Amino acid sequence: MRPRHEAEYEDYVHSSWTPLFRTAFALTGDYQLAEDLLQTALTKTFVRWSRVRQLEYRDAYMRKIMANQAISWWRRRSSSELPSDRQDEVPDRGHEDGVADSQSM
Repeated sequence: MRPRHEAEYEDYVHSSWTPLFRTAFALTGDYQLAEDLLQTALTKTFVRWSRVRQLEYRDAYMRKIMANQAISWWRRRSSSELPSDRQDEVPDRGHEDGVADSQSM
């Protein structure tokens, strides 16, 4: 990246950080996840900055990246985690199956 383009990118990040972070927080509901989401979006934007810098609506481009990334994270998490409303499905303690007894012999 050319030094001038790098300076433009840095200026963009400094001027847009707060509103973009608010969007990231609205998408995630968590401070740390919002930071991760924004950093991911900024990294993707940095890689494509030569094209993005010419866009009139850079913030909209960033919000689209963040929304797509948040959806991707949500899908990945939802496919591996299955929350339950019923507390009686999750035992508080393990059950006796004889495995511990056989290992101590």
